[in-house]
Amino acid sequence: MSRPCVHPRPRCFCLSAALLTVAVLAAPSAGAQKVLFDARHAQTAGSADWIVDADSSLQVWSDFRCRRRDNHHSGQRFPTPPQSEITVDTPETFWDGGISAWAVALAKDALDPGRGRSWQIEQYPWNAPELTFGDATNPQDLSGYDVFIVCEPNVLFSDAEAQAVREFVAAGGGLFLCADHETSDRNCSGGGVELHDSPFILNRLMRTDVETQHAPPYFDAANPAQDYGVFGIWFYENDNDDPDDADNHRFDWFTEAVNDNASPAADDPILHGPFGDGSGGLGFFGATQMAVSTDPQRGNPTARAHLWRNGESREPNALGVSEHVTFASARFGAGRVVAVGDSSPADDGTGEGSLHPGWDKAVGGVANHVIFLNASEWIANPEPDATAPVITAGPAVAAADCSATVTWVTDEPATSTVAWGESLPFQDDLTRGGTVTGHSVELAALEPQTTYHFQVSSTDASGNGPTASPVSAFTTTALQPIGLNEPVEHAAEAFSITLSWRTAKPTLGSVEAREADGDGMGSVVASVIEATASLDHTVTLAGLEPATAYRIAVRAADGCGNHEEVELEVSTAEAPLEIDLSGWRLVNDNPDFEYTFPAGTRLLAGGYLVLGRADDRAGFESEWGLLDENVVYLDSSDEILVNATPRPYTLLDALGSVVDGPTVAVGKNKSLSRVQACTDAAIPAAWQERSSSAADPGRGSAAPCGAGVVISEISDAGDFRHEYVELQLNLGQQ
Repeated sequence: MSRPCVHPRPRCFCLSAALLTVAVLAAPSAGAQKVLFDARHAQTAGSADWIVDADSSLQVWSDFRCRRRDNHHSGQRFPTPPQSEITVDTPETFWDGGISAWAVALAKDALDPGRGRSWQIEQYPWNAPELTFGDATNPQDLSGYDVFIVCEPNVLFSDAEAQAVREFVAAGGGLFLCADHETSDRNCSGGGVELHDSPFILNRLMRTDVETQHAPPYFDAANPAQDYGVFGIWFYENDNDDPDDADNHRFDWFTEAVNDNASPAADDPILHGPFGDGSGGLGFFGATQMAVSTDPQRGNPTARAHLWRNGESREPNALGVSEHVTFASARFGAGRVVAVGDSSPADDGTGEGSLHPGWDKAVGGVANHVIFLNASEWIANPEPDATAPVITAGPAVAAADCSATVTWVTDEPATSTVAWGESLPFQDDLTRGGTVTGHSVELAALEPQTTYHFQVSSTDASGNGPTASPVSAFTTTALQPIGLNEPVEHAAEAFSITLSWRTAKPTLGSVEAREADGDGMGSVVASVIEATASLDHTVTLAGLEPATAYRIAVRAADGCGNHEEVELEVSTAEAPLEIDLSGWRLVNDNPDFEYTFPAGTRLLAGGYLVLGRADDRAGFESEWGLLDENVVYLDSSDEILVNATPRPYTLLDALGSVVDGPTVAVGKNKSLSRVQACTDAAIPAAWQERSSSAADPGRGSAAPCGAGVVISEISDAGDFRHEYVELQLNLGQQ
């Protein structure tokens, strides 16, 4: 979709052309309904709990009045138990956050075949990196989601995060902003008049710059830079915390248990949607108000109010500003935004802290859950894309002797197709799966020194296209030698041999080993085939026997069907009686849980090391029974975490090289026991899952196969002090 200006107003106060290129890199998919709840910006500070679920309480925040500091709920990526266990009868307490009912309701809606929705719930964890959009290195990049829900943040979004959120919406994402009353700086992060409460934080997320005044127009008319931001919505800001201030009542925070001053429009998608009739309004208990501007210069023509304070006019003032709004929406680029002035309607009353029973527990005929779910549905549906992709760069060709790589760039994610042949019409075509903006297609089995004509084309996810390039041509080079004539370097350990070599051109390498008995023509005992062609090759043969001679064949094959081979004989080292684990590390996908083994840590051949959590050996044995005297036990304090969260573990040596892992994830109150030590730890067949009560630390093991040090058991437990990760030095014949 080509959008020269994603902001729907004339002056294009939004994303620059360069940023717009980023914004269309990976627009969210309209059919996935992946929902991301923000848990990174102090949503559990003070007496609040505006997250879906938490498996730990590792964050330390001041309470609401900054009198003391306590541990608070810390949300992880995937709520537990897993969403797959939700049924139509599942209670909202299935997850334990203060807005878990919202997420559970969406998960239940996904069970209705008549609705055809597949809501998938995740959180952006408290310890995740800064939010991004279009960053493939972030597994929770916003481009992978359809809806982003931010409920009462108490930490400012960085400039880069705010830009990422705006680009997410511009590319078709849905944004739900939920504020609270002004002066609700729950973690005492602000200073002076700049209380970092949710209205202040969300206004800056929307790039709103409006003067704090008690009467319209709320901004300094002499300052053209001040306006209602990219969405045309402004949360009232004020440092007055006196609800009895009569002069300020119409501006300050308010409580209306039944706020039903609703839009009479029959086509209002927020009040009248698939989840029911929301004309009963919302219940507010300590809320801020909003103003909505449809002014094309200082607002957003698509901005719309849906609810107002009781007794206030629903008509905009002379400046096109609707005042005293309590629920608003807007379109921005291809995406949609909704905003509400209070978290009480979303509060299910079941989280950690002093919470309010809202959601479906409110009285007086209000429709909290109906309006919030209708709004979630509305923002999950981006504006229709009717524009074909545009090829903004390329196509370019890097030709070799028997292959060529064709690259080009489109302004939105689209398919990648290349048609080619020695003459027209084209004799061959190739399409790569998926939609991307940076396209790369490799053509193979070409003839050396031959001219080919080609054309690229792309179609977006909405079926717009194909957009085709002009017909171009390239010529392959003369046949190049493979060049496997340099010595193959090798390093032998007790259970493995690592080989390295270089070829004159990119080739696919393969290595196989046979025991060097007699003519060395015995059966193959280990082999590896490279997945991609390259110039520099490094391959490790694992699962070998110590002190054994092997005849090894190294082969290199090019894209022309030619290959070269080198043979050599290498012997493995003697098996160690013990391994020094000093400086080795056990890590997972959470950087806050990483354990470094202390100096002098040694693991005996065939022996075990048990790494416990916040418990000494005696305390651990009181739960699991006496450990053999040869079992090494270490107390990691709080440096490991199993705790029913999907945390694959990886074992690294002192140089940072991977020894084993990543593992599969362990379930709540489950134990994973290694049954195949020489099988990749990421493959479920390498493990046996059982209840945590059946775990056997320091006992039982996978069959000997010469794997070396492996992660042999991971166990959750009802009492976190009894969780553990076990290592084993696996020796012997495979």
